[in-house]
Amino acid sequence: MITVATRKILTINIEFELGDRKAGKKRLEAVYNGAVEGAINAASAELLEGGLVDVRHSMTFDYRWAEKNSSTPIGGDAWDEDEES
Repeated sequence: MITVATRKILTINIEFELGDRKAGKKRLEAVYNGAVEGAINAASAELLEGGLVDVRHSMTFDYRWAEKNSSTPIGGDAWDEDEES
């Protein structure tokens, strides 16, 4: 029987809200490249040797009007598995 390991994927989203000043293509690319490089360096420093196999990254740029967000708690703390009910 062949055993295939399940890939583990860590996804991190970072949004930079920019001010009203102009941000040209070169500056945006420099910010993006710096963020990717910083994330790779941090992951490489924290994970065991060989723990980082591949990094997929992309950049988007958009305009947004005011957002409306909400959060709905669903009973209990999902992270606290040690408490007994």
